[in-house]
Parts: sequence; structure tokens; C-alpha cells
Amino acid sequence: MKRTTALRYADEIAARVRSVNGLLATPLANREAVRIKRVWVFGSTVKGSPAPNDLDLLIECVEVGRKRTWKQGKLDRQFLHSFRERRAIRATNEAYKWLSKGMKKVSRHCFEAERGIDLSPLVMIYPRNDLPGYLAAYSQ
Repeated sequence: MKRTTALRYADEIAARVRSVNGLLATPLANREAVRIKRVWVFGSTVKGSPAPNDLDLLIECVEVGRKRTWKQGKLDRQFLHSFRERRAIRATNEAYKWLSKGMKKVSRHCFEAERGIDLSPLVMIYPRNDLPGYLAAYSQ
């Protein structure tokens, strides 16, 4: 992947989250919606590699809204069974797929799972976009 492609993907992802104001409805998932709190870019893209392997994203989000009732769950299972699916997916997984839909080589990491690991440098792209300023300072 070229560096320009990775940076374009980062801008596109930030624009997608802003377009829904950080709140993504997740039909047929275990919760009604996902609140995306923050998104960071880390890894070789931020470190200045001219050809990073992938775009690494660290995403902090919370499942919000009411949990599906047993009656709604039964209807959802019937609907999913017609598509040969057995269960509804997690709302966060659906949000992660939506964020990078149509993009290749984008690694999505959950904030909760990566909490104890050093991922520096981290550059925030949502709710504010620090990436252009960081890259300008880093390249000098």
C-alpha cells in the first residue's frame, strides 16, 4: 500500500464517522446502535514509512441503546435463518466493517482489547483530526 493511499483511507474513515456524528445504527445486531468515541491511527503509517503494510486503526466505541428483546430476537433469528445465518453479530463488529467498507489492508483494533499494549505514536483522527499537523511536524 502506498502512503498516500493510507492517508486517504484515514481521511475517508474520519469523514464517515463525522457523517453519522459518531452514532451508527446497527440493525440485526445485539444492540440498537454503536457510539464511536475516538479513532486513532498508529503503526507504520504514522511512523513515516513510505510503503506501510496496512492502515492500523484503534477504535474506542460503546454499544448503546436497548438490547434486543426475546421477541425481537426470535424475529431476527427467523430473518437471519432465511439467509443461512445462525445468530446476530455484535454491533461493534458491524460498525468496524462499515468503517472500512471498500478499503483494502485496513486493520481495526478494539480499544478495550489493546489497553495494556504500547502503540505509540497514536494520532487521533476522530473527533478531531490531528493527522495533518502531526505529519507536517514529523516530516520536518
